[in-house]
Amino acid sequence: MKNALILINEKGDTSLSKFPLLKELPLEAVRELSFIFMDEALSEGFPVEKGYSIFLVNFTEKDREGLSLRYNNFVKQITVDGKNYTELIKNTLEQIGNFDSYLFVRSNMIPYTESQFNDFFERMGVHDLVFGAFDEDEFFLLGFIDSIKNNIFSLREFTEEAIEIISVEENLDVYYVPEKSVVTSLESLTELRQKLSDDSGLARKIDNLILYITRYNGDKFE
Repeated sequence: MKNALILINEKGDTSLSKFPLLKELPLEAVRELSFIFMDEALSEGFPVEKGYSIFLVNFTEKDREGLSLRYNNFVKQITVDGKNYTELIKNTLEQIGNFDSYLFVRSNMIPYTESQFNDFFERMGVHDLVFGAFDEDEFFLLGFIDSIKNNIFSLREFTEEAIEIISVEENLDVYYVPEKSVVTSLESLTELRQKLSDDSGLARKIDNLILYITRYNGDKFE
């Protein structure tokens, strides 16, 4: 099967949705955390005999150029226009061509592992659609098989309610991803760090980021 893993490069100031982290963290910290998670996802998802191609979707040409030296050796970068996620996903598929299944993940919300990516694609061998949301209005993961892409294009938003409605109307089999450690606040970032082993590379990066945030906020940091 031909499968596509597609990361959406969202870093705070470039996004199609609200950014809860910007309420608590400086923009520089939000950008850095997005890069940390994106590095982790690309490292874990590097497609060496894994059965999928990997793409990185950028909102602007400036974003793509800024990452050209960082990622171009092993990931296909594209710049995609879209006023909403439906347009973004449709325009992405027009650029990358046809695959048997597509897995879209947002870069700034959660660290992924190789086993998770493999599990998501395996589930699309059984289910029509894989979906993960962290509240009523925001999603962090969307996977679907090629035969239902027109159903996906018909959606105006990607919420659990919208997915439930279309699954009933079109008789689609949906797998809802269990709640993950999605980072939407400084508290949830700290909770994620506490779950990691001290010798983890991701843990060290988060420690450095938290140290930066502490220095940035000075005495006001709690």
